[in-house]
Amino acid sequence: MPLFVATMFAAALPVVRLRAPTATQLAAIAAQLPDRPHGVVRLQCQIPANFRLVDRCAVVTPAETLNDAGFVTRLTIPPTAGSIEDVAIRLSEGALVDGEAAPMQRMVVVDRTVDFGSVPMTPPSDQPPLTLRTVSITPGPNFAQAQEFYPATALWQSAEASITATCRIQPDQQLICFKARVKNLTFQRPSPKRTEDAFVQATFTILSGTTVAAPTKDGTPTAGRDIELSFGWKLPGGR
Repeated sequence: MPLFVATMFAAALPVVRLRAPTATQLAAIAAQLPDRPHGVVRLQCQIPANFRLVDRCAVVTPAETLNDAGFVTRLTIPPTAGSIEDVAIRLSEGALVDGEAAPMQRMVVVDRTVDFGSVPMTPPSDQPPLTLRTVSITPGPNFAQAQEFYPATALWQSAEASITATCRIQPDQQLICFKARVKNLTFQRPSPKRTEDAFVQATFTILSGTTVAAPTKDGTPTAGRDIELSFGWKLPGGR
């Protein structure tokens, strides 16, 4: 009988589609992963009343539906970082529900596809990464307005972080950033993974248009090398 009730309750929850992630969002998440998970994960997601924006998601089985208490409990047991379940949640939380009408229910079911086929793997360099001690850079145009790119979700959470980005230097000395480490993350509201991804995405945006001097400070060519650049995100008015 309990299984029958659970199945009927599951059927009553609407299955919705979420807006596909942008290429920048995929790149920001992929930059924090050791590999490229692929597949479909079923999630139960919470949506604030009269909104189309997903708040929190939990992994469920196809025949499972969580009540409010069960949903809250499931949120306290997050999937392993970097797993396909973890990535599915990160792609879904904060996403818009596809369609014209806002969901009438605050709980919905999502079958989230995880696919990084458009984000190529960058093979590791056979040389140690360059740093600002070994090479000169010319900051891109976004550096001057860095605070304008402070992630909205991070502002809402009063979050700060330090990001170390690894970027490959192209033949024209431009950077393509493909790896990131998030350090010293502080926040006052839940959803740290969404905030990490937002900080990485904003950091890549800030670094867009940055160029590296053709030779290192000792005269070695830089094209094809990697460079590590650190960027600190501090709240406006903070120290």
